[in-house]
Amino acid sequence: MSLKENEMLEQIAQLIASLPSDYHLPYLRTDDQISEWHLSRNTQLLIAECWKAKFITKQGDPIAISLDRKEISKHKYELIWLTVNRYKAQWELVQIAEPYLKKTHSRLTYVSVYDKYFPKPISKLWCKFFKSISTKKYPFESSYDLFEDSLKEEVDGSFSWCLRPYYDVTLKKWTKGIKQLIKVFEQEKSEELYTQQTPIEVEKLKSNFGWDKLEFSWMGMTLIVCQFALLSDPLLRSKLVEYNQLLQESFKLVATISRKLPGFAWKRGKVVYASKTGGVYPED
Repeated sequence: MSLKENEMLEQIAQLIASLPSDYHLPYLRTDDQISEWHLSRNTQLLIAECWKAKFITKQGDPIAISLDRKEISKHKYELIWLTVNRYKAQWELVQIAEPYLKKTHSRLTYVSVYDKYFPKPISKLWCKFFKSISTKKYPFESSYDLFEDSLKEEVDGSFSWCLRPYYDVTLKKWTKGIKQLIKVFEQEKSEELYTQQTPIEVEKLKSNFGWDKLEFSWMGMTLIVCQFALLSDPLLRSKLVEYNQLLQESFKLVATISRKLPGFAWKRGKVVYASKTGGVYPED
């Protein structure tokens, strides 16, 4: 491994350990929010330690003792190591995909001139996900910048739920949605990685993941771009397949973990759990 590669892996370890970002701290008003921040940060620190052990020092298993002492569950242990491998696959994918993303963004800027002529269904998708970025400068100077943004999207994004006045976390619906996505991955064809879904299947996905909550994601955009570029780039395809396999494994494990957990919501900085009859989040 070259010095430059080692320095980059160390930089990524530091990034992983810095999430969720410190800028959230002044906005933590309740004990539940503070507890959530520390829980998320401690998990990221464990992921960073495993990243260093596997890719930098190449020595040992830094969280095995925590598993033996029952400080973390077997499922969390497995998910941490899956996340380490997924982050690595994500980094390798992003390095190849970033030039394609940059080129696609420049095309969106051109297409935006004609958005008023789009058919209604396309116009809705355009306005929800792409219109705002099409009029802005491409934000990344390097593939690392894109990778950094993708990790912040994931970790800061999920943490920020607790800062909203109200955010409903419907685990049962999410589990159904995850199972549906796993089927999409399992239907991979030679000419495409993501098979076409029927209108009914699309509506089920929207319902399970909360269409109104979904926002534009640079990582999501990257995966869309990869789908169009993979036929002309075998290396991109192989990295995308590897990333998707790890994502699928992560989905399966999260679905298993979530199976017996109750739904909950964040209400004014406090965690409230669903009643046994479902659908109601009573407060003490």
